[in-house]
Amino acid sequence: MLRKRIVAASCAAAMAVGFAGCADMSKIMTVDGKGINAGVYIDYMLNEYSLQSYYAQYFQSSDTTETEFLKREYSDGKTYSQHFKEYALEQTVRGVAADKLFADEGLKLSDDDKAEIEDNVSSTVDQYGKDYLELQGISEDSVRTVFTYEKQKELLFDHFYDEGGTKAVSDDDIKTYMKDNYLRYKMITISRVPTSTEGDEATDDEKKEAETKAKEQADKYLALAEKTGADSFDDVIEQYEADTEEATEETTQEVTEEATEATSEKEEIDTSAEYTVTFVDSDGKDYTEDSDYPPQTVKGGDKVKKPDTDPTKPYYTFKGWYSDSTSTTEFDFDKPISGDTKIYSGFDTNEVLTQYDKDSASDIQKKIHELETGKPVLESDDSNYYIIVRLDAGDREDYLSGGSNHKSIIQTMKTEEYNKTLDDLADDMKLDKNESAIDKYTPEKLEEIADKYNQKK
Repeated sequence: MLRKRIVAASCAAAMAVGFAGCADMSKIMTVDGKGINAGVYIDYMLNEYSLQSYYAQYFQSSDTTETEFLKREYSDGKTYSQHFKEYALEQTVRGVAADKLFADEGLKLSDDDKAEIEDNVSSTVDQYGKDYLELQGISEDSVRTVFTYEKQKELLFDHFYDEGGTKAVSDDDIKTYMKDNYLRYKMITISRVPTSTEGDEATDDEKKEAETKAKEQADKYLALAEKTGADSFDDVIEQYEADTEEATEETTQEVTEEATEATSEKEEIDTSAEYTVTFVDSDGKDYTEDSDYPPQTVKGGDKVKKPDTDPTKPYYTFKGWYSDSTSTTEFDFDKPISGDTKIYSGFDTNEVLTQYDKDSASDIQKKIHELETGKPVLESDDSNYYIIVRLDAGDREDYLSGGSNHKSIIQTMKTEEYNKTLDDLADDMKLDKNESAIDKYTPEKLEEIADKYNQKK
C-alpha cells in the first residue's frame, strides 16, 4: 500500500509540472491484455546476476579486478549490464509463451509440481530475505510466477522431446549426434619433462634421462595395451598407476599420520542414543530401504556394518565409501558412530567424454579425433607421451532411452529448437513491453539497492 501511495504521489507531482501522465511501473509488459509484474523481470535479472557474479569472482583474472563488474565484457563485446537486461527480458517473454503453450497443449501442474514450486519459493525468500526482495521490487508472488514458468518450461520440453513425446528424439538420432559432436577416449599420460625442475632450467643430461625413461614407459604400456586389447585398457591404466604409486606413497603416509594425530582425541559418545546411518548414491540420493544399501540404525558407540557388495555405475569404477560427497576422505568403518551419519559412494572413471569443437579443441584432442576407434596408439607433444584408445561415443548406452544421461543429451540437442518455438510463439502474441519500466529496473539499480541494504545491516 505504501508503494502505491508513493507511485500515486509521483504521478501527481509529474502532472502538476505539466507532464501528460505517469507509466505504471508495477508491470513490465502486458500480454493479450494481461499485465506481467515487473518483479518477474527483476527476479530473473537478480538470479542471473547472482550466478554470474559468483563465476566472475571465482574465475576473475588480474586485469578485471579493477573494472566495475557491470562494465566488464561478458561476451562478444557485450557488457554484463547489457547481458543481464537482455537475459531478464528474454526469460520473461519465454516464460509468458511457455505459460500459454502449456495450457494450449492441455498440460497441468501436478500436486507434486505445485509442492516443488512452493518449496522453491520458500527457499528463495529464506535465502534473500523477504524485506530485501521487496526492496528490489520482487514480491513473493513474482518469485512464484518465475518458478511456475520454469516448471512449465521443463514439463513442456519433456512433453515434446522426451520418451513418448510428440517430437521424441530417437536413439538412432542420439547415436548419430554423439558420434558427430563428442569425443570419447581413454588415455595414459607420461611426462617427458624432468620432474625435479622446470624443463627450461633442466640440464641436457636431465632432459635426456627424462626422455629416455618416458619413452621406455610409453613403449612398455603401449605393448601391454596392444596385447590385452582396447576392452582391457582399464587394466593397463591400473597397472601403470600401481607402478608409479610408490613415488607418492611416502607423502600420502605422512598426510595420513598427520590426520590421525589431529583426530586422535577421544570423542564423548552418548551410548544410550540411536542414530541413523544413510548410504548415498553417486547422484547424491539416499539409497532406499529396498536397495542393497538400506539405512542402518546404530547405537551410539557401535560401528556401522559395511555393505557386503559394492554398488555399480555404468562406465565407472567403484572407489569406496567416503565421509564426504567429493570422495576426499575415506569412511572409517572401524570408527564408532556418534551421530546421524551419511556415507557416500565414490566412483571414478578412466573415460573422457567431451563435446568436440575443432576450433577450441586441444592439439591432442584433434589427433584423437582422427584416430581409428578401438585401437591403442602412441601420440606425443613437447611435454608428454600419450597412450590412447579412442572409443565410439555413440555406444554410450547411458545417453539412450532409459539411461541416466538421456535427458541431458536431448536438452543439448533440442534446447535451441525449443527456445525458438517459444520465441516464435511470443512473436505471435500481443505483447506490449513497458519500456519505461525496463529503463528503470536496471542492473545498476539492482546493485544500488543491494549496497544500501547491506550498509543498513
